[in-house]
Amino acid sequence: MAVVLLPGGLRELVGGQARLELEAATLGEAWARLRESQPALAAHILDAGALRPEVRLFLNDEDAAELPPEHPLGAGDELFLLPAIAGGRR
Repeated sequence: MAVVLLPGGLRELVGGQARLELEAATLGEAWARLRESQPALAAHILDAGALRPEVRLFLNDEDAAELPPEHPLGAGDELFLLPAIAGGRR
């Protein structure tokens, strides 16, 4: 089981939850489970089943944005999603 950790800006898409548990053996399976269980979040971070370029992914504190869908996940692995933030005053 992998755990997906969500920053505050994404929590509103999943009813305020800070973490989601997913039964998945690979990153691709994790994204499929996310689309099934959390369609609003999936629509925000995924494009055609892959992570959008403006969303950073960390796997157990390591940058994992370039990992392929078949990358294995182990029990207790943590996936942290960090969307890009833009805006502000000039």
